[in-house]
Amino acid sequence: MEDIIGGGILLGVFFGLEVVGLVVLILAAVFARQRAVIVVCGIAAAVVMAVEYCVLYICAAGKYADGWGGETLPVIIAAISIVSLGIYFPVAIIRSKRKQLIAAPVPS
Repeated sequence: MEDIIGGGILLGVFFGLEVVGLVVLILAAVFARQRAVIVVCGIAAAVVMAVEYCVLYICAAGKYADGWGGETLPVIIAAISIVSLGIYFPVAIIRSKRKQLIAAPVPS
């Protein structure tokens, strides 16, 4: 029973890290002001997602994840992370460019 509870808690922590990474990406894309902020937020989210993936992969390799994901769970998490990062950077840069164009003074 403790193994099931421990596995559930571990899974909750990992999905929590993924959610934190996705929230950072979404908020940074919505409130994109400067490219430095975009890059820093993207790197922070990528680090959180990478830590989550590495620990989850280690647990799956140790057969701790059997029964609630096995070897496929790290692959699914990695795919979600890569796709979200791949979408984030173009969207955030486009929003940043639009905000800079809107904020730019009109020459008279």
